[in-house]
Amino acid sequence: MVSLEAPKGLSPSLQQMLGSEDDLLFRKPTLEALSVHGNRRLKFKFPVIRNREADERFVLKHSHQPRLSQNVVNHLPTPILEAFSHALWQSLFKKNDNSDRQDDHVVANRVLNLFLLAEEKQQFQLPFWVAEDVKMLGLTDSTRLHSNYYRDERLDSDSLSAILSAHHFHYSVLNPKNRADKNNQCFLKYLIARTLTYGLPWADFLDHQLPSQPWEFSLLHHLNQVHHYLADESVYQRFSDLAQKMPPLDMLLDCFGFLETLLKERKYGSKIGNSETLRPTNHLVIVEGITEERLLPQFAHVLGLDLAQMGVRVVAAGGKNQVVQLYQQYSPCLSIPIMLILDEDAEHVAERIQTALRSKDRLVILAEGEIEDTYPLPLVLKTINRFYEPVLPLQEADYNQIIQECPLETRRVDVLKVLWRHYELGDGTFDKIHFADCLAQMLESPDDIPEEFRKILCYLES
Repeated sequence: MVSLEAPKGLSPSLQQMLGSEDDLLFRKPTLEALSVHGNRRLKFKFPVIRNREADERFVLKHSHQPRLSQNVVNHLPTPILEAFSHALWQSLFKKNDNSDRQDDHVVANRVLNLFLLAEEKQQFQLPFWVAEDVKMLGLTDSTRLHSNYYRDERLDSDSLSAILSAHHFHYSVLNPKNRADKNNQCFLKYLIARTLTYGLPWADFLDHQLPSQPWEFSLLHHLNQVHHYLADESVYQRFSDLAQKMPPLDMLLDCFGFLETLLKERKYGSKIGNSETLRPTNHLVIVEGITEERLLPQFAHVLGLDLAQMGVRVVAAGGKNQVVQLYQQYSPCLSIPIMLILDEDAEHVAERIQTALRSKDRLVILAEGEIEDTYPLPLVLKTINRFYEPVLPLQEADYNQIIQECPLETRRVDVLKVLWRHYELGDGTFDKIHFADCLAQMLESPDDIPEEFRKILCYLES
């Protein structure tokens, strides 16, 4: 068990739900639990939301006495959740009597946290990120604090320093007297303070055995690769002074700048196992459904491209209307370009997006209809005959016969549904996602790739 001091200064209602105990008992997490939580903390998502959600699930799972409810955890202030998560991670790694070894891990942990911050600085806009983080910190028991610096939209060194101090963040790297700080520099210093105060001990964790399934924890395995690269290249040794309890600001910024340069060179990056995603993401592609999300990387592979190595992240929104919602969620905070791919029948959605489209973003509407309408017919028939085993191999004439029985302008998906029933393929029901997985295995040459998607991939490559 892990005993942690109960938080102070909560509202009476939350304090009552939490109980009157001086200490809270938590179950000590396993390495597997850290793997799940760590992978969630590394996912491509707006950091303020991602970290809060991951920490809530982690703390809730390990609370023991009193057993915290979902409602209580949802209302805990963010700094308390971060402190609990940090302490639970630390509980698994016993302190080594060798002080040099401890210092090595302190340095590695801080450098890795700065590395992750440098990655996300490339992806997310600092002003939006800091503003949203301040809003999150201004919530205590889900009630807005009334201090001026939470209401003031002008976030400068004074207000950000006050916020760090109010929430007991230990790295007061902001200098209120330095009026020459540009906003982005001020925001960066704030995020460094936020990152390092309760930064997870990644190096301690990575020096233990990682899960054996890299495709499940691909982001952790990539971070492990970065960890070994930084060690082999003596980066930790170079910044050994970061072992100090309160590292100087110049040293932190020097390390951060070095890591940013490293990210631009990307010497450390390579494909790992069956990983579909490799940080850092430098281009986001939002598609309607899982079919496009699965096939786009496969199309790229046949063309000799690797979306992970290119830094292209494909995200399925779950429908045309959800594409709009996802774009509205990402566009204010992302500094990287966004491509949106919509079916031909999404004109009204496209109009809504066009009015808000940033200059760096691109909207693509599939001229042929849905992704299934773009598949070359020979590839469709080859996939059916290989995986669905009709009594006799289907020919183009069989497919055309089904089309003649369908109304005009019928989509490919509807034709395939009739075809499945007519020839009793599989269980008689057409499953577009399963078919896409089968079709992906039949891709052999660039001629198998739909022309519209060849153009999309060519654009992403450029």
